Amino acid sequence: MSYSSSTANYNLPQWAATDKPTYLGDQNTAYGVIDTQMKANADAASAAGSAAASAAAAVGTLSNLTTDVKTDAVSA
Repeated sequence: MSYSSSTANYNLPQWAATDKPTYLGDQNTAYGVIDTQMKANADAASAAGSAAASAAAAVGTLSNLTTDVKTDAVSA
């Protein structure tokens, strides 16, 4: 290992003044970690957006019900 420390959350390399980085090893590994996490974040954001759209559609459907149906649903 050519770095003396790493970040707390993603274990990315951090160098001290006396370290001798190997860019093919250290940097490429770090970029792989970053790329993988960014893709996971994008996928999670997309899924959250889809869930929010579904919830909004369901609320819209419920708001179109008559008052009597809403009262019956709440009473159930």
